[in-house]
Amino acid sequence: MGIFLAKKVSTRLSIVLTRAHFDHAENAAGISDTLGIPIGMAESDCNLIQLNINQSLIATNILGKIVLSASLREFAVRSIPEFKPNVLLHNDDSLSGYGISARIISLPGHTDGSIGIDVDSKHLIVGDALMNMFYPTVSMLYHNRDNMLESAGKISSIGDRTIYFGHGKPVTNKQWIK
Repeated sequence: MGIFLAKKVSTRLSIVLTRAHFDHAENAAGISDTLGIPIGMAESDCNLIQLNINQSLIATNILGKIVLSASLREFAVRSIPEFKPNVLLHNDDSLSGYGISARIISLPGHTDGSIGIDVDSKHLIVGDALMNMFYPTVSMLYHNRDNMLESAGKISSIGDRTIYFGHGKPVTNKQWIK
């Protein structure tokens, strides 16, 4: 889930990035410019706009290492068109001013600025804080393992939600760390 939110409020649309890796953000600048709408994201990921390898990634299992290898090859040849976010998002920020009953949840670990979007206290968009590329699990790639595990625990503690991943089909929230 790269670009989340495009809900009409009068004539105002908004883009919320759950993180700033190219596979989630490469079209944000073009959409923002074309439609004249703001981009919101966490400040801690702004350094990824210039270069996706500004925050290293680690993988410990074999599937994660395969995904990491493919990701690093893409990071080397792809870049995000330069942009500056109009809105810097923080934990517990409300999106009600943009016409959405949702709040931001800080979920660092995959990247320093990974965020989730809790919509109507029913749906949680987690970006890559969790993954469902092969099966639903904690993130297979992370910049900071301890933060990633803490964020997975935070997601579990939120309770009954449908979890929407950056990659893969949605599932019901569960205990992510055993």
